[in-house]
Amino acid sequence: MEELFARLKAHKLVQWTLGYVAVSFALLPVLDIVAERFGWSQTAVRCLIIAMTSGLFVTLVIAWYHGERGEQRVTRTEH
Repeated sequence: MEELFARLKAHKLVQWTLGYVAVSFALLPVLDIVAERFGWSQTAVRCLIIAMTSGLFVTLVIAWYHGERGEQRVTRTEH
């Protein structure tokens, strides 16, 4: 179990998750205002919320890949 937490920390998944959730919750009131002004149906708003939710999983996959590659550093200038 400790190994799992160490890998999650190394890939910065917690930070990415918290950041994505914070931005999503900040966008929800904006989405509500825009949907009301343009007369979008509730189905359209629900689809956008579902897209934001599924975007979390896409973000986590990208963060996992980026975190793994991001740990490799170049120590000198390459020619």
